[in-house]
Amino acid sequence: AVTPAKSSGFQRRISTSLTLPTNTGEVTHNVTTGVKKIEIILSDVSSNSNSQLHIQIGDSGGIETSNYNHAMGFHRTGTSGQEASVSNSTGAFASYGLDSASYHIFGVWILNNPHSNTWVSDFTVWGSDATNHQFWGTGYKTLSNTLAQIIFFIESGNFDDGYLTIIETMGDD
Repeated sequence: AVTPAKSSGFQRRISTSLTLPTNTGEVTHNVTTGVKKIEIILSDVSSNSNSQLHIQIGDSGGIETSNYNHAMGFHRTGTSGQEASVSNSTGAFASYGLDSASYHIFGVWILNNPHSNTWVSDFTVWGSDATNHQFWGTGYKTLSNTLAQIIFFIESGNFDDGYLTIIETMGDD
């Protein structure tokens, strides 16, 4: 049995594997007490509208919608072979460049808790609608209390396909 009360080291448990619901554009996950790392594996994720991906985190006071420090963008081949486009977000950990309903998205989104109530976000994904594109994002958010929940959502519309596996890694500070 896996418990969050381990005295040293790390332990891992798969928390959630799910088919994304097609009647909504969001999935809420309640986080196990003591989690230090959350990996979200995306497989064939798509929407019927804009496919920009977002994660917001929250403590016992609810989901927080501001004060994120996050940069995101994409790399692609082009005329110079080294084209890139970047943006930033203060309202969520977010993707940039996945603004089409035709994307099917594969990759990993990781949230790490290096210290106290600060969470670091890092993701790399590939989208099927763009040849030779890599989408990425990195940043952090500090909560006022222990992480209790995350919400994974798309910018608009509903999911129309896809699977998520959420892996929680437990450990001590």
